[in-house]
Amino acid sequence: MSKTKIVVIDNDKKAVWELSKSLECEENIEVVSVEENGIDGLEAINKYNPDIVIMELLLTGIDGFSIIDYIKECKYDIKIILTSVINQQNIVREAFDKGIDYFVVKPYDVNTIVNRVKRIIGENKNSETFSAIYSVDSIIANSLIQLGIPASLKGYRYVATGIKRATEDQGVLEGVTKILYPDIAKEYDSTPQRVEKAIRHAIEVAWNKNSDSDLKNKFCVNLDKGRKRPTNSEFIATMSQYIINSYR
Repeated sequence: MSKTKIVVIDNDKKAVWELSKSLECEENIEVVSVEENGIDGLEAINKYNPDIVIMELLLTGIDGFSIIDYIKECKYDIKIILTSVINQQNIVREAFDKGIDYFVVKPYDVNTIVNRVKRIIGENKNSETFSAIYSVDSIIANSLIQLGIPASLKGYRYVATGIKRATEDQGVLEGVTKILYPDIAKEYDSTPQRVEKAIRHAIEVAWNKNSDSDLKNKFCVNLDKGRKRPTNSEFIATMSQYIINSYR
């Protein structure tokens, strides 16, 4: 059986390295090219005629939308997975109108992309639909941004991952220190102590920036008098429940 050829286009070297490594672990997948800008990415597409292109929307030289237009104009039979920290509904809608197959919000779990690839090539029949992936990721991202936690903050990935883990398995909330922090630390090559500290800092940033008590009450726990912010566990638990209710 011939391998599924994949071209990855993204200037985030660490994310691309982790993604490529995970994809290459699959015996029938071959990452034929990894490029950091749109111009080189387009050349790779013409050279290798891949089965799947995984790319960032915001690229230097030629942006993701322009590459999508080119692929469609050339009538290449290529599946497209688009990633971006921008998840505004109008941008996502435009991407799908242009013909992409999946849109994944950054920061993402590498397994999310691998599962999308497997679904495309028909190996993961039982994996969840894309709508579930996009809905959960986008709700988490939108909620954190509304609360004032920027995607550039170190703790953003940790807290977003923690919330998503809790939406998938509420049991992790019974052992945040012994289960959730080590799990997140392993994924990002960190330590449980650093994860705990970064999440605490992210929550502090949100509470310092956001004086809108209604917005805080929408997402988070009601604090007892005298308490300045929720604990990490309270924040993750309440946010995960909000996500679960929103998705349902």
